[in-house]
This record gives sequence, C-alpha cells and structure tokens, in this order.
Amino acid sequence: MAIASQEGAVQIIDASTGKRTREIAAQKAAVRAVSFDESARTLACAHADGSVRLYALPSGALKKKLTESEPSSFGLYALSLSPDGSTVAAGTYWGRILRWDVASGKERPYVSGHGAMVSSVAFSPDGRTLASGSHDATVAWWDASTGAGIVTLRTHTATARAAFSPTANLLAVTGDQMTRIWRFDAETSLDSVSHPCCTVDLLDFAPDGARIALGARTHAGAYTTLVAEAKDAKMIWSTDPERSAITALAFSEKRRMLRRFADRKAGVPLESASGIPLDAHETHQSIGGQP
Repeated sequence: MAIASQEGAVQIIDASTGKRTREIAAQKAAVRAVSFDESARTLACAHADGSVRLYALPSGALKKKLTESEPSSFGLYALSLSPDGSTVAAGTYWGRILRWDVASGKERPYVSGHGAMVSSVAFSPDGRTLASGSHDATVAWWDASTGAGIVTLRTHTATARAAFSPTANLLAVTGDQMTRIWRFDAETSLDSVSHPCCTVDLLDFAPDGARIALGARTHAGAYTTLVAEAKDAKMIWSTDPERSAITALAFSEKRRMLRRFADRKAGVPLESASGIPLDAHETHQSIGGQP
C-alpha cells in the first residue's frame, strides 16, 4: 500500500502488518493520487504540478517522469496505471483525462467529455476499459486504447471515487452520501446504498470482488468504516465512529482481514466478516515516525 502526503513524500506500507517498508523522498509538489501496476513493481504518483513520477519497487528508484504537454497551475487530481503498466491515465481540473505511453514517455491524445474536474479514473482488470468519475455528476466508460467514449451515465452527485471489481464486470462509484454499483453493459445502476449519516471518500473491493469497504466521514466530524455486499450493496457492518481520519483502506489477499490506515497511524486490522479488531492489544508501527 502507498500513502502520500501534501509534502510530496510517499510511504510504502505492508498492508498485512502495517509496517513501513520504504519511504520515497518528498518532491516539491504535493502527491494527490497513487496507483500500482498489477505486479506491484511500479508505483505511479500524480503531483500538483501536473507531473506523474514512476518508481521501481521495492527499491523506490525513480524510473521516469511524465509531464503535461500543456501544463496548468491546477495539476492532476486522479490517477490510474493500467494493469500491465503500459499506460498512465490522469484526471485534470478542466475535465480532461490525460494519457501517457509509459515506454516512450510520450503523451497520447487526451480524452474529453466531462464538464468539471475528473476526480477518479480506473482501468478495468483486463486493461481494455477506462472509467472516470467527475464533479459534473457523471461517470463514463472509455475505450482505453482509442479513448473513444462507450457510455456516459448521470450519477447522484459529484463522484469522489470509482473502482472496478477485480472479478466481475462491476464498477462502484461513491460520492457524498451514496454508493452505486454499475454493470458495464447496463445504462442504469445495478444497485445502490445510501449513507444519510456520512460522506464516503474511500472505497476498495475485496480481492474476490464479493464485498466493498468504504471509508466515510460523519456529519459530526468523526470517521467510520462500512462494508457492503457487492452484489446488492447491502450493508454488512460498520465500525464505531472515531476521531482519527481514515486515509486508506485495503483488504488482505484472502479477504480475511481489512486493514485501515488512519491519520498518521497504521490502522487496526479488522475481521472482514464482523468488523471486530483481530487483536485489541496489538501495537502497530506508526507511519512517518509519528506516534
């Protein structure tokens, strides 16, 4: 797992232990989004200065820096590295999706169609489809190779995050107080779940695609984790609200454990079936040396 900061540094965390394995030195511009390729040997980081930096793992060595052909002062807001690591897609403030060929470092023709900031981009598991969510309250599917639009659907509100299921033709889209699950070949949502008590900022599919974890902020300023069934968006459990901001979520490979990372601290591992901490007395290494 990679956790980025406004200072431009990136922490590489072992999601099964919560321990930091490497820190990538801070750059001048803040990191706004990160993405791994399928092999987890390459990490892509999108920066506020409009650049994308690619790092080799586990060494953390800089492999390549990609830059916009027409730089703007707003930078990049979303990022996805294709499963095979050959293409980078990034969302911009102006509603465009920028694309780069990793091997050559050249920028490909941008994709346009959104009327506001692109807040989320995600490649499908086979790398053939690119999904994007925008603050214009739409989610779109694109041909990842040509950039041609496949379908654009209106959502409930500005999109915060979008994620593909690793095992099925499903896309989960979340924003404000609702999460919707879309089927690739449908023009309406497969199902949805509302969250009247909170705003959902994070989401992640379990490796088997059966469940979705959501990181949310309550109206009272507390943070909670929700888990729902992917097939019908039915809520399974949620954790008690807490004051530490939840900055990332990750399922273990076998889905038995969901690990949360809170603001400046490695999070408590939870039983994915019940939401109960595996060991209430377990001590975890802090991130970045903070207590």
